[in-house]
Amino acid sequence: LYRTTLYVGLDTSVTHLAAACQCPIVALCGPTVEEIWEPWQAQHHMVTTRDFHITEEDRQSDGYPAQRRRQMSDILAEDVIAACDDLLKKGPVSTRVEDESKPSESSFGKE
Repeated sequence: LYRTTLYVGLDTSVTHLAAACQCPIVALCGPTVEEIWEPWQAQHHMVTTRDFHITEEDRQSDGYPAQRRRQMSDILAEDVIAACDDLLKKGPVSTRVEDESKPSESSFGKE
């Protein structure tokens, strides 16, 4: 994941691993509550269904919905492609800190 140009996937643990590796992410969200579960510390787009609105009956006491009443199958491929294009156009943004205790690619195996 550290060397990935762009990760595209569902909002799962792998998406959060990609965020930990600071990989640009396009995450597809069906009933996921993206305000709570969106990736942190990485460029990302959360792709959901178009024109989705939360109703008051969907909200819990903390103001967040328990889940969205939408389905993954309602996400349009063109929206996913547009999100990918947008992140790819921005280019890589590296905030990674190189760990000097790890061997570099050029020195690995040359002991």
